Amino acid sequence: MEVINSIKMQSSLLIRKKGFQISFLLLFAYAMLISVIYAYMQKGSYTTEMIHPAMISGITSDVDYVWFFCRYFPFMAVMPAGFSFINDINTKTSVLLKAQMGEKRYYMGKLVSVFLITFITFTFPFFIELLLNVIIFPFEGTRAATGWEAYSLTYVQYANNHLMSRLFYNNIYIYYIISTALTGIFAGAGAVFTVGISSFGIKYKAFLFLPFYLFIYLAENISKYIISSYTYIDTYITIFDIIEGKSMAYYLTLIVLLMIMGIIFTAINIRRNETR
Repeated sequence: MEVINSIKMQSSLLIRKKGFQISFLLLFAYAMLISVIYAYMQKGSYTTEMIHPAMISGITSDVDYVWFFCRYFPFMAVMPAGFSFINDINTKTSVLLKAQMGEKRYYMGKLVSVFLITFITFTFPFFIELLLNVIIFPFEGTRAATGWEAYSLTYVQYANNHLMSRLFYNNIYIYYIISTALTGIFAGAGAVFTVGISSFGIKYKAFLFLPFYLFIYLAENISKYIISSYTYIDTYITIFDIIEGKSMAYYLTLIVLLMIMGIIFTAINIRRNETR
């Protein structure tokens, strides 16, 4: 119960921080902009020639400007909660919280709240976008953002390369929700990794933009010589991507590695403080 209270308290504090508010609003504005652009582009089109509501998203691999999301993803993942530990130290909040709930509960609550807030930041804007798209665009729309018929023989040949392609065929909306959730989980894991590194007493926030970016860079460039799967992260964090060779096992392994390293780094810091 005390750990849950720690999570609630620290999540509440993070929601009030500018880092979360700015990053959430940026992603929300970006998602809304994509929907507005595609609504304008399809003005006057026949209903059956319009894009399917679930295939218009700021993280759909084929939409215009998705490069913005991919390019800044490693840095945006740090903004909502990655500076949490440093902020607590600078404001002396960590001293108060540790005294109130204990050091271990403080750190456990910190990691969970950081993950949850980052997950919310990278999923809710696109869940809201899906809801609005369902309201705005007709269900009869059959095309993908590429312009192909979403379930035509031509597109299906490429759709087999989607992660969870069977789910895509069975229910495109559930596919959208789960794929977006995976992107949020990956971002949350990156934030936990960043906070774990910041627990070593890094003074300058700017340096915390690097660890997650470097992890992705190294993972892409090392794993391509070790495994046969496609390793570039852009094709995993976007949905409806048609590049072949992607592996769910590879994606989940990166998520688990980030989480484990973040927890280990934090545990090392706790042990170090106990021996002082």
